[in-house]
Amino acid sequence: MPGAAEHAVPLKTVSDAAGIRNSILRSFEAAAAHPDRAGPEATTVAIVGGGASGVELAGYLADVLWRSFVSDYPELPRERMRLLVVELGDRLLPGFDRRLSRYAEAALRRRGVDVRLHTRVERIDSGAIVLDGGERIRASTIVWAGGVRAPDWLTDAGIESEQGRVVVDADLLYAEHRLPDAGELPLAELITSVEPLERLPHVLATLGGNSEAIKVLIDCQA
Repeated sequence: MPGAAEHAVPLKTVSDAAGIRNSILRSFEAAAAHPDRAGPEATTVAIVGGGASGVELAGYLADVLWRSFVSDYPELPRERMRLLVVELGDRLLPGFDRRLSRYAEAALRRRGVDVRLHTRVERIDSGAIVLDGGERIRASTIVWAGGVRAPDWLTDAGIESEQGRVVVDADLLYAEHRLPDAGELPLAELITSVEPLERLPHVLATLGGNSEAIKVLIDCQA
């Protein structure tokens, strides 16, 4: 996503969560100090992505904004506080049962969240998201909860994927336990890139006990 790395806050780690909290608090403190000069973006939070992380965050922030902040910041009327969730797909929580998706959407809307489905974010600018129709929504805090996709080397190796996700069976193994030859996968690059020893058990489990692959992994660790 153009601009996401530069202008949006990710939602992956505890540090990211602290960054989101601090960004919101700074914006509301500044707006409360000078309510007559604060624009609507000062009290607007935009979440890009309606998956599990985005929905959970939106539910939490709805309680924070319209239960806590209305009391903490009486200078800022409730109607000035805006929380937006933008999702490209036709429903929230796309990986869950559709009944849960409908429930989550209804629950967020009841709490005052502006839910936008079938909506693509073209880019993220400093202090604003730009939608595919050209609409520009300014926000003091923009959270990137758009999810992740399988790395390119997996698809390059011929491993089946759907919408950026690797297709696995009920045991989280590749469909029919079929794997490319060990030499086709850049395993050394995979396990030595970030904390290889911690990644080793997960990689071994994913490979389904492929003996040649295990030998490559062990050799790489040596």
